Amino acid sequence: MSFIPLIAIDYTVPYYPWKIDTCDINNDGYNDLIILATGGLSYLQNNGDGTFAPYELIIPGDVMIVACCQLDNVAGDDIIVLRCYSGDEPIQYEYYYNGNFSEPVVVPFSGNYTLHHTFKYAHGDFNNDGLQDIVLTGFVEISTNRIFWCYMYNLGNGQFSVPTYTQCVYSAYSALAVGDFNEDNLDDVAFTISSIQIYYSTGTGFYNYEALPASHCGGILAIDFDQDGDKDLVTNAWEGGSINHHYYLENVPGNGFVIHDSYYEHYMGTIFSADLNNDSYPDIVCTPGGSAFGVYINLHNWTMEQHIVSFPFYGEQKQKSCLALFDDDPFCDIAIARDTAPENNLTILYNDGDGNFTQTSVLNQDDVIPSVSSTIICYPNPCKDFVCFKTNSPEPSSSYTIYNTRGQIIRQFVSQGREFGWDLTDSNGLKVSSGIYLIRKDIDFKNHISKFIILK
Repeated sequence: MSFIPLIAIDYTVPYYPWKIDTCDINNDGYNDLIILATGGLSYLQNNGDGTFAPYELIIPGDVMIVACCQLDNVAGDDIIVLRCYSGDEPIQYEYYYNGNFSEPVVVPFSGNYTLHHTFKYAHGDFNNDGLQDIVLTGFVEISTNRIFWCYMYNLGNGQFSVPTYTQCVYSAYSALAVGDFNEDNLDDVAFTISSIQIYYSTGTGFYNYEALPASHCGGILAIDFDQDGDKDLVTNAWEGGSINHHYYLENVPGNGFVIHDSYYEHYMGTIFSADLNNDSYPDIVCTPGGSAFGVYINLHNWTMEQHIVSFPFYGEQKQKSCLALFDDDPFCDIAIARDTAPENNLTILYNDGDGNFTQTSVLNQDDVIPSVSSTIICYPNPCKDFVCFKTNSPEPSSSYTIYNTRGQIIRQFVSQGREFGWDLTDSNGLKVSSGIYLIRKDIDFKNHISKFIILK
């Protein structure tokens, strides 16, 4: 069997995906995807090889993600959502522990607030008790129309403390990041607006410090940029036109932050960080929307080397992204959700280990697993001993290829009609194992692909 490495895969998920994140819901050691879209929160299970099972709606209705991480003492990530009425009127918090999405812990929302469009969430250990606490921003006080952020301590019994609200400085915060910035074993919070506002934790509350003077800051990261053992800050700041700053705030114990900056072409958007080229230094990805995104490789001297990654544009207005380990290698990949694209609205691009991502969609390449559609009918599905395929192909004779989810060719054959079968043996006559498989018509393949499951 010949091996075809994964380069890119497109999926179709519910319409208007506007938030994407990762967590290990089923505690199998692989990063799954969760997506907020029309209809509620959906989950795509990682098959263990970088491909994902079809989406499953796990929390229906109008909800906002509050947390997706391990929140109790049981292995496996948990999810908290804030259920709303009409999109911005909070009703209740719902805690879903250990993959149980039928019996949440429900806590009524308290406070006279609505949600602002800048609503964001993060988690950290703010009181050094070994449990993950929650920080949220983007609450509008109804009586004053002022914007607030809040924090909730994890009580360790499946519950959280009543939120403590603090008014945002200047106006609504656009992004937040969590890290221990003063090395006191208490996680702190950094927000961006027209400056960077840091709130240092005392274990029972927070006090404020402005780390960066006035600038139009966008995203923010709390990372050890120079690998000296403490958390630095990185933000992108718009300077007008097509020029943007990257501000690198070097954490110098006893002296606060020392500012380094660089100019780049216009890639003002949400920023993410991971070691993309296996040199132990964090790199940055910025996804502003459109047909390209920026990759910035850390040069270890408070500067970065910029690369532009082009990929197909499917008509979306905005893109939401996340970086995580999806396949079997140690290099972070990227998932991009496209809000208004009618199909192919989730794309996975795989990192080759040098910080390079594919620049062409799988739909335009013959040497990678194609996007999944349903123009070939597979039955029974799942199957056990035999599977039939039915297609409306006008050609009397057509060739087909069956792949596993690693991109390996399992079997190739020619059909003499529109309906044919397979006995689940590979090219050597051996029965294949259980799993998810794809069948592709070798002519005009982008419209003739389907997925089926073999169970033994």
